[in-house]
Amino acid sequence: MTTRFVLFSTARSGSSWLVTALRSHPEILCHGEALAPGLVPRHLQGAARAVLTPEMCKADPLGFARRLLAMDEGHGAVGFKVFATQGPAAHAALLSDESLHKIVLRRENALAAWSSLLIARQTGRWNTRKAGIGAGTRTRFVRAEFDHYRTRRDAYFDRIDRQLRGPRLDLTYTGDIVTKNAAPVLDFLGVDRAFDTSTAMARILGPSILDRFENAADAAACLDEIGRPDWARE
Repeated sequence: MTTRFVLFSTARSGSSWLVTALRSHPEILCHGEALAPGLVPRHLQGAARAVLTPEMCKADPLGFARRLLAMDEGHGAVGFKVFATQGPAAHAALLSDESLHKIVLRRENALAAWSSLLIARQTGRWNTRKAGIGAGTRTRFVRAEFDHYRTRRDAYFDRIDRQLRGPRLDLTYTGDIVTKNAAPVLDFLGVDRAFDTSTAMARILGPSILDRFENAADAAACLDEIGRPDWARE
């Protein structure tokens, strides 16, 4: 029986690495950000590209998601990833559907995720095969914007925790993505874990999070105030 899954995460949490790794497995059909109309059909795989349209996604995101998940093309597992702002009207139904396997990927270090997002928007570089290629790039720390980001992110995961029913797998950036550990996901999806899912994708920025800011002292002071000095590195 085919396992149908949805990966819930936030941008700059390693979801691209995970999707790429899953796509390399012959038993898995894994789409990208399928509920973002602007990315359809580019983020779709297989036959869905010729069948599903941005207009369908925008008009009925839940119906679109269900139709996409029904197109397994003989694979042992089929699914896609989604972020908070993509097809939000469909999230509650997907989370509460006990027939779906849910993967929840979090990046524990909010400052790392937020700074990575700012720099990706600034440079246009979202993925790379060259480790540390963007290590010299700097952005500006604005406390109000960081606080807003943390509040929205926390609310998103709180909502997931409240609404999710059925099979669930929790992953973290440092525990699973940095270590390139896809085995728990393969087991969760019920496919052969012996298959090599290694990818050439690498981390764009360096381990010092404070070095990503022009005004690093302001970022450091914020971390001390909120009791997260450990977020200075990742």
